[in-house]
Amino acid sequence: MKTIRRCAFVTAALTVLVFGAATASAQGLTGTLRSVDGSTVDASQLRGRVTVLFFGGVLDPQSPEELPVLQQLSERYTGRNVDVIWVSLDPEGQVTNAALAQFAKKNGFSGRVMRDPTGQVLGSLSTGRRPQLPTVVVLDAAGTLASRPVGGFDREAAFVNRLTKIIDPLL
Repeated sequence: MKTIRRCAFVTAALTVLVFGAATASAQGLTGTLRSVDGSTVDASQLRGRVTVLFFGGVLDPQSPEELPVLQQLSERYTGRNVDVIWVSLDPEGQVTNAALAQFAKKNGFSGRVMRDPTGQVLGSLSTGRRPQLPTVVVLDAAGTLASRPVGGFDREAAFVNRLTKIIDPLL
């Protein structure tokens, strides 16, 4: 049953990415993210700080491995002008906000947890490639894409080093 749900999650996420109607503009991402506390943030409001958006979810089988690494990245930039946000693509009907927050904490991520309820924000990326989950997007302080989205996940040091090569020049 879990395998079927995970496959359905991955299929749904890929469908959103492939068939998302919006494309990323020179200004950055489009759409609205929702915090697990219920507040909303328009993607165009992600300005003023370098922002790392890590798109994945509870139903993504790699998430328990990814979240501690995301925490390492977050800790690396503590006190600097960087926000690290885990963005869930899990369907709201299957995973509650409380379950998202609990899952992140249980798996070692104490940072900000949001969701892309319609997949619109992630779907606004126009990469020209078949998307992978997770997908990591780095926005500069102006809210524009700092590089091509980083797809997939590799073990700790390689993943963090790959992202720091994008983030460090922005600071």
